[in-house]
Amino acid sequence: MFFFITSLILFYLAWSIFAPELNSKRASSMVCPLVRVPIDPLNILHQVFKSHV
Repeated sequence: MFFFITSLILFYLAWSIFAPELNSKRASSMVCPLVRVPIDPLNILHQVFKSHV
């Protein structure tokens, strides 16, 4: 069970790194302006803690 949870966490982290890179390569091939925002303003955790940061 520990291995399964650990592998899911690692997969999520890898996908979180890979997906924006893939999208930026697609956008640059279409000559779209690129804007990288490390924090999603619609994220619930960001909305809860933004007044404390």
